[in-house]
Amino acid sequence: LAFIGVAALWRRRGLFGPPLAALVLGWGFYFLYIADIVTWHADGAPPSRYLLAGLPFLVVAVAGGFETVFASVGRMRAALTALASVAAWWSVFVVFVYAVLPDLRYEYMPQIRDGNAVHLWLELGRVLRPDIQTALPSFYGHEAATLPLALVWVAVAIALGWLGYVTTRRRQAVGTSTL
Repeated sequence: LAFIGVAALWRRRGLFGPPLAALVLGWGFYFLYIADIVTWHADGAPPSRYLLAGLPFLVVAVAGGFETVFASVGRMRAALTALASVAAWWSVFVVFVYAVLPDLRYEYMPQIRDGNAVHLWLELGRVLRPDIQTALPSFYGHEAATLPLALVWVAVAIALGWLGYVTTRRRQAVGTSTL
């Protein structure tokens, strides 16, 4: 939803330019900071504390995604609503799993480097098949599938941003033709 919402934020840059710039810069600089930390996975501490500074921008981007979904029309609205529903239910499910089993948040770098699966994916693998971790790139291992999977996820993110852009452009065209 945040990737879809980026187009809505871009459309409003003239109206809310300075506050949006502050949110984007805060998120971007902090993202660069945590990307430079060797132990950003936190070696046993929840990584969420590293992501706290970027949350305001992500909240605004998700709100833009919801705005895009609710303002879309026709088949695009049905597709975006389905995508938003899946994303929302997935988030609720993962939050529930973390709330019920809080120890899943604690990953130890040596275990991950040795090829052990992430605790969250192991627990979710008991409920969901196939194993979700096989669709995600590894940041620690040297598997051959890591680069192609990373490129696929980057392409998905770009496609979602493009979808949000097309949806907002279509909505602008419909809005101007009815005036």
